[in-house]
Amino acid sequence: MIDKDLVANIISVYVKHGWELRRVLLCEPSVQDIDGITVEKGAIDGLWFARDRSDGDTAWELRHISVAPFALVAVVTEGTDDVEAALDEVEQRMAETLAKQHRGH
Repeated sequence: MIDKDLVANIISVYVKHGWELRRVLLCEPSVQDIDGITVEKGAIDGLWFARDRSDGDTAWELRHISVAPFALVAVVTEGTDDVEAALDEVEQRMAETLAKQHRGH
């Protein structure tokens, strides 16, 4: 079960620093949306935040929903076919890392 207070706290910290919540991933979605953002089924529980960079690209940060902060970043050029592939790769890397941590490596 996802701690809604933890999610709200994570969101507020990111928004304070100029990030925008774009996607929510949950292993077992129990809600339809969070703050108006559609919840997607994922391999991990995470929040996708994005913000524009000065070079025109967009930084995307996937933040694992947990008390211990853990996030991975991807920088992509919006409007290209590579955006979804880049985000999928980050999600896969996070899932693999979390699985290793869970196994004790």
